[in-house]
Amino acid sequence: MIAVKDVIVVVLVKMRQARSDEVHLSAFTENLVQCDKASIDKQQRRKRSTSAGVVVESCNLSKTIALTFDDGPSDYTPELLDTLKLNGIHAIFFINWENWKPRVDVDEILKRMLREGHTIGSHAYSHVDLTQLDVEGIRAQLTKLHSEVKRATGNDIKYFRPPYGNVNDNVIAVCKDLGYQIVLWSIDVEDYKYAEAGGDMSAPIAEFKKALADSSKGYIALQHDTYKSVVENLIPAVINMANQT
Repeated sequence: MIAVKDVIVVVLVKMRQARSDEVHLSAFTENLVQCDKASIDKQQRRKRSTSAGVVVESCNLSKTIALTFDDGPSDYTPELLDTLKLNGIHAIFFINWENWKPRVDVDEILKRMLREGHTIGSHAYSHVDLTQLDVEGIRAQLTKLHSEVKRATGNDIKYFRPPYGNVNDNVIAVCKDLGYQIVLWSIDVEDYKYAEAGGDMSAPIAEFKKALADSSKGYIALQHDTYKSVVENLIPAVINMANQT
């Protein structure tokens, strides 16, 4: 069994020469700067967690945006990895296995993510609402995905984001048993809605701009690497804004 973790760990990626009001992009990784229980938003943690485990919804590490991506890998993920590598940014990818059917080699994408310093998290084997399953169904969704990642990369999973953000006591209990930290988000610009409505990312970009304007806060941002317009328009714009903040 994987050891239970009760901290989220963050690496700060400096976008340019450091200064007091600089906004960083960050990612979850290991053995670096800890965003532990003391710096997690305690009010939100109490609201969404039970005695079975801890649910992380936001991080009060100021001047920080953690980029997280759900639902992949997809055919657009390699291009996103190119962009992140070019800018020296690491992210966490909460993946499914039976959601999108990319033409690219999923095993190789997962290996590349780890080689380039990203973190792979679980978004369940298939994109189902786990709160509608019993304990054994929840466990099957998580362990089946875990086995595929372990087979492809040799690495274990330590972070989990529930599909639709839905959790209950059973989900939390299974995650605790498997040693998973549950990670939600504090920014959701609903990029998928705009991607599916034609790809205009103006509104999501504006939402990120508002967040970047308040550099006293830290955020966990939810995106989807399953849409071309997100990869080619939204993420480059967010990086550019962070560089200019």
